[in-house]
Amino acid sequence: MPKVPGVPEVPKVAEVRGMPEAEGVQFAPSGAPGTPRTPGTPGTPGTLGTLGTLGTFATRTLALLALCGIVFYPIPAFLSLESLPVAVRAAWILIPVAAWIWPWWSLLGFLVVAPLVPTLPAWFGWPLIAPAEILLFGILLPALLRKVISQDAGSHDSGATRPALVLAAIATSSLIVVLYPLHLTTDGIGALLRQIHDFARTDLIVAQSQNHFFGSLTAWAMLIEGLAVMWMVLVNSPDRGSGKSIAQLVTAAAAGATLVAALGVAQWWTGHGLLPFWLQQNPNITRINATFTDVNGLGSYLAMMVPIVLGLAMRRAGLSRVSWRAAAVLLMLAVIFTASRSAWVALAIGLMVYAMAIWRFRLLQHETWISRHAPRVMAGATSVLVLSVGMLSVYATARDVRYYDEDSYVETVLYTLNLRAPAQERLKGRLAFWSAAGSMIAERPLFGIGIGRFFKDVSAYVPDPAALPRQRENAHNYFLQIAAEVGLIGLTALTAVLLAAMVRSSRVVASQGEASHIRHLALAVPIAIVVYLLTWTTGH
Repeated sequence: MPKVPGVPEVPKVAEVRGMPEAEGVQFAPSGAPGTPRTPGTPGTPGTLGTLGTLGTFATRTLALLALCGIVFYPIPAFLSLESLPVAVRAAWILIPVAAWIWPWWSLLGFLVVAPLVPTLPAWFGWPLIAPAEILLFGILLPALLRKVISQDAGSHDSGATRPALVLAAIATSSLIVVLYPLHLTTDGIGALLRQIHDFARTDLIVAQSQNHFFGSLTAWAMLIEGLAVMWMVLVNSPDRGSGKSIAQLVTAAAAGATLVAALGVAQWWTGHGLLPFWLQQNPNITRINATFTDVNGLGSYLAMMVPIVLGLAMRRAGLSRVSWRAAAVLLMLAVIFTASRSAWVALAIGLMVYAMAIWRFRLLQHETWISRHAPRVMAGATSVLVLSVGMLSVYATARDVRYYDEDSYVETVLYTLNLRAPAQERLKGRLAFWSAAGSMIAERPLFGIGIGRFFKDVSAYVPDPAALPRQRENAHNYFLQIAAEVGLIGLTALTAVLLAAMVRSSRVVASQGEASHIRHLALAVPIAIVVYLLTWTTGH
């Protein structure tokens, strides 16, 4: 599952005022400005001192558990892979060392490199590990160790922290519920725990089919790793989410996306490394995957990154501005070459929203005729778009363009708009998966059927399993899959995490105290998230 940056906490009152706190005295985070409080004094805000101590203990305990889990399981499994070149394993050891010395720059490097490495094992004949996951463990180790031994081990509450912890707790509880019945297929709980231990020490880091006996454990690990990336941003940001750190984060992410897009366009030209599955499914068009293992996943990622690259183009000047504009064109071209329809639609909506938001928050540096008449221009553009879609739909319906007629990207649009074709055909069987998800949610609405279970159980939740294109498959709607597996409570927690990041960025955009180029970047972040979420409606 393609990972969301969190938002750091607000500085303490004393820091905002630029004056040190008196020894033994702290300023209350609420109430009358400058009200002193003594930690632990009953009946005053100082009673939060005890809660703070408990919070620090809980944070250190969680960090220690996570540290031990990584040290005792995936790292030994990775380092013991004999079929992996010794040079690769030795080079990895340098990553935690660098991350200990330069935590922030290591995180930025991860954002650049992670999207470039998923297909490296296939290219070089390595075991089918997840290289981005291994890189994450490398920078996560020193961050967790620092949190365990730090004198300031308190949580970094950004508004996303609590829902993220709730989501992690729900997912972990769901995993336990899913795994517990498996002891009936073994020689009891002890034997099951030994099997889980052996799996985590050997096969967990190697790509496994979702049909695997412990497929739910892999699904859980992916979700926790995504939350770990958010946590890394929180704890490693040198200035707690200032404009400078936001700019560095999005620049690193945009650099990685630009490299991926360049490789994708080159792949479209050469045909090298195209996925066999899509060559079989779409033999007459080229669907690039670049460094990704899924064409729709690549489309979602690149569509999400386009607003961010455009934000960088707005904030720069001279050659830098030209370079980022060229990068934006490159990304949009690569999105087209993925032939991912959800990415196309999401990107179109995102660009329209971005244009309106720039006008709404007055972020254009120079007033033009378009900026003065932006509402009318956008209304006209929307009308033209709707009219064009309607005309294409009439044409496609008259020609009765079908999926098997697809021999160009235009035909991809046409068969989608053909009203004579059944919706199930145009959506490539997704309606049956969505129906199964609805049945799962209806059966267990609060906590779901169990993390990682949709893939294996989908055929049991449809009246006619023959209607499914594949008897074991994901929901092709991430919202429905989350709700089906961890319930509406889990979906609510995930939504709260995403909204927290969007709200924080929106506040920066609305702030007149921030520089214009920082507000541009802060505007791009929530729009990028919205674009990505739109691709979730038909992807997984």
